[in-house]
Amino acid sequence: MSALANCMKKRLGGKDTPFYYTLPAASLAPKITKPSAIKGRSEALAITDWQNGAAITNWIGKAAK
Repeated sequence: MSALANCMKKRLGGKDTPFYYTLPAASLAPKITKPSAIKGRSEALAITDWQNGAAITNWIGKAAK
């Protein structure tokens, strides 16, 4: 995830292009860890229920503003 984020940030340019991504919550994947090498701003949306598409859609709308 870090390599993807850093590559996109480098290619998109700008001072600090934010990188948004989804990540399963600890209740779904107890051993998951957040990427620690993403440079600059990034934000994860913890998914607690894969079938709750409305929560993801709302979060994307907020991130796009």
